[in-house]
Amino acid sequence: MEVKKIYHEDLKIAKALIKRDNLVTRKYFYQRCYPLSKSIYDNYYTDCINCKEFIDEIYIVVLAPSKISGKCQMDNFRGESTLASWIKTACLYYCYKQYETKSRNPIYEPLIFRNNQEKDDDGGRGEEKFGSIEIDFNNLLVELD
Repeated sequence: MEVKKIYHEDLKIAKALIKRDNLVTRKYFYQRCYPLSKSIYDNYYTDCINCKEFIDEIYIVVLAPSKISGKCQMDNFRGESTLASWIKTACLYYCYKQYETKSRNPIYEPLIFRNNQEKDDDGGRGEEKFGSIEIDFNNLLVELD
């Protein structure tokens, strides 16, 4: 019979993360796992602007409740591996799904303008010819009872 090693400390951290403990979240996601997140952010496809935004995305992915079961993915962590390796797997799966979604979308070629006159066109709105439309905001400020 094979005995699995259980990482009790990581189970405690996971339970604190599920309970949305701010201190544990900051220390674990944004300090301890930052090098892991940074390397994944640098080497794999994400739509994120910087590594902090990537960590925020992963936090949401891992801790957002499922529509079907109402449980988050972190509830599936049983301590059979380190929490860092579990999060790494979640990050890689997320990046793979992002890349797969992007590759399914059609690729649009940039518009090529024939001359500068078409480039300066405002998209056919014709504000010079017709003027801008004035919007009456008075009706929007009415309080509903």
